[in-house]
Parts: sequence; structure tokens; C-alpha cells
Amino acid sequence: MIWFRLYFLDTKSRISARDEFEAEDDQRAIMIAGLLYDACSDRSTGFELWRGASRLLPPRNEEPAKPVCNLAELELELQTIVLEREEILANSHWRIAKSKRLQARIAELQGSPPATAGDGGP
Repeated sequence: MIWFRLYFLDTKSRISARDEFEAEDDQRAIMIAGLLYDACSDRSTGFELWRGASRLLPPRNEEPAKPVCNLAELELELQTIVLEREEILANSHWRIAKSKRLQARIAELQGSPPATAGDGGP
């Protein structure tokens, strides 16, 4: 397994949140990063994915990366990894934790409807 760092970016391409995770290879890490970004895209305008000192996405001098796959394409193992990372982000101190899209994605992966303000949810 390889460690990766994911940076969520704001409108000025500054880091607005960070997550670290393990993946078997770069391709799996790119899929995970894309899905995590998509889940938080209402609070982030792009992301960077790093393996050690190497930036995988986006390549230098390009716009922030965007997602490359969707939930329907994920196998169960990857869904579990993505759900775990989403829950960590939702419970973090980062502003991105307040993402309504993130809460909805967590509920979708858990197979339950998202919490709303009227039912005691966040």
C-alpha cells in the first residue's frame, strides 16, 4: 500500500482541507481522490493529489483536478474506503465538513436517506 495526500482547494487555489489515505496504486488513489472531491464539490473548486513529493493531479501548470469516475463504477472495497474517508472529513475541523453534498454522499453509501435540519441531523 502507498500513502497519498489529497488537498481540497478553494476559489483562490488555496488548501481548504486535507486528507491522507492508502491505496494500492496511483490509479486507485486517483479514483478515491476524485470521488472524495466530488462529494465535497459544493465547498471546494478542485483538488491536488500527492504521492510523497510528487504531485499526481493535476499535472504542473494545469487547473485543479476534477473527478474521474462515479459511484456506480466502484467496487465494494473502494466504496468502503471512500465512505471511511468521507466520514473522517465530515468529522474534521475543516470547513469542508459542513458540505451538504458530503453528508448526502455518506448517506448514499450507507444506504440511508441524508439527514435534514428538521430531523435532528447536522
